Amino acid sequence: MNLISKDKEVAEKAKSMEQDNNHKKFGMLLGYPECCCDFFEENFSEKNADLTLKILENSNGCEFQYYNNIAARHFDISLLSHFPHDFHCEESTKIAKNNLKIIKKYSEEISSLFSSILQSAVIYTMKEGIFILRKYEKIGDRVIYGDILTTTRDKLYYLISSNKELTVMGKNRFLISDVEISGKEYGFMAFT
Repeated sequence: MNLISKDKEVAEKAKSMEQDNNHKKFGMLLGYPECCCDFFEENFSEKNADLTLKILENSNGCEFQYYNNIAARHFDISLLSHFPHDFHCEESTKIAKNNLKIIKKYSEEISSLFSSILQSAVIYTMKEGIFILRKYEKIGDRVIYGDILTTTRDKLYYLISSNKELTVMGKNRFLISDVEISGKEYGFMAFT
């Protein structure tokens, strides 16, 4: 593995930490928040490499600031290169805001694109794909949405796309056209 750094010694440390699976020290060296490094070290494994639903489990509610939206990384859009320990993590938000500021400095267009996609509702599943519900409006427990970005076109996609509204009954439970979707393998998040 090759790493790029302005400091050869730091690159060698990083390489060694990654080879030794020392996730916490490696994350700290990269400047990630300690709370997020602890979370990653406690939860990451070969069998559990995607921690998004675990982050949702750790987070209060299902509405969050868009800066910590890591679900859109499946579409190559994210302001974070780490998993926040929860979607309210203030240290991660600071990093994301700074990253957006840097993007904006070089491209208003890309900055606007990132912001608009990150400010979406998300249905996140481990087996049936990730669904970004764009141009959404939340009225009480109802979510009305426009276009959909998806990683798959399966049965759930056709249910979501043939309706433009769902009812949220909890962060792991929602209703689309009288069909209840629930369980720990599902997550609903709204990023504003």
